[in-house]
Amino acid sequence: MHTDPHKDLHSERGALRGEHPGRAADPVIKVVDLAWLEFGKPDLDRAEIFAGDFGFTTVERTPALLRLRGALPGTDCLVIRKDTASRFAGPVF
Repeated sequence: MHTDPHKDLHSERGALRGEHPGRAADPVIKVVDLAWLEFGKPDLDRAEIFAGDFGFTTVERTPALLRLRGALPGTDCLVIRKDTASRFAGPVF
């Protein structure tokens, strides 16, 4: 008899094709949505120009922080912090 490892696990929609079969039955953290992505960049001026070329709009700009959103009104989708090197800091859920 074959049992579905995804049955009643974590999603109201049930198993999704290609998901990892070893998911915890009762996870501690359940991510609902991606809030924004965080990056580090040494030059926020250049980062702001680059992001603008791709349609992002500046929401807030300080000497150490750049918050950007997409073309439509809404929450931030990118946060870029002043850093010594370019890096992807991670997603925020």
